[in-house]
Amino acid sequence: MIKMSRKENRDITKILQTLGETVSQFSSRLSDIEERLGRIENSQDSKLIENSRTVPEEQGELGGQSLSRSAGGGIERVARIPVCDVCGTRLDENFTICGCGKKVCEKHAIQSGPRSLCVECLIDAVPLTKRSYKVLVAIANGVQDKKTIAKLARISKEDVKVALTELAALGFIAKTGWFIFAKNEAADSGIHAIGMFRNVYGGDEDVVLFDLELRSCLTGG
Repeated sequence: MIKMSRKENRDITKILQTLGETVSQFSSRLSDIEERLGRIENSQDSKLIENSRTVPEEQGELGGQSLSRSAGGGIERVARIPVCDVCGTRLDENFTICGCGKKVCEKHAIQSGPRSLCVECLIDAVPLTKRSYKVLVAIANGVQDKKTIAKLARISKEDVKVALTELAALGFIAKTGWFIFAKNEAADSGIHAIGMFRNVYGGDEDVVLFDLELRSCLTGG
C-alpha cells in the first residue's frame, strides 16, 4: 500500500474538487443548451427551418455541400453540382480539367497531343477559323477547284484564297507537283486539326450543311 503525505492528500483533494466543479458547470451548460434547443424546436415562430436546394457549381470548382442562411432567415443546405463549364451539362466521373481551370465534359474536351483542352484554349493555341476549317476539309477530300470550294463553303473565291494562305502558314496544307499540275494536299497536321476542330465547328448548322453538300459533290449526287 502506497502512503501519501498530508500535502499530497490535500493536492489530490483539491484536484478532485476542481474536476467536480468543472463537470457540474459543463452539465449545467449542456442542460441550458438542450433547454434552448427545445424551445427553438417547439416554437411555431422559429425561423430556423431547414431547407435543401441544388445549384450548379461555379466555374473551376468541383462541387460540394454547404449551409447558408436563406432570404427568409432560415438555414438551408446547398448542394453544388459540378457541371461542364462549356455547355452546362452535369458531369459524371469522366471529365477533364483544362489547364485554364475549366471543367469540361467528354464532348467538349479536345485532345491536343498529351493535353486535353477546352474550346477556348484550343482556339487560342491553334487559330483555325470556321472558314479555313471548311476549306481544309474540302482539300482533305480532294476538292481542288477554288470555285467549287467557294460554292460548297458558301464563301467568296477570295475568301478561299485567304483561307489557303492561312492553312499554308499553319502547316496544315502543302503544295505538291509543278506548275499547272500543282495542287494542295492536307498534311498530317491538317488531318489532326480536322479531328480536333470537328468538336468545335462540327455541330454548327452551316458546317452540317457544308458536310452534306460536300458528300453530295464527292458522290456525284
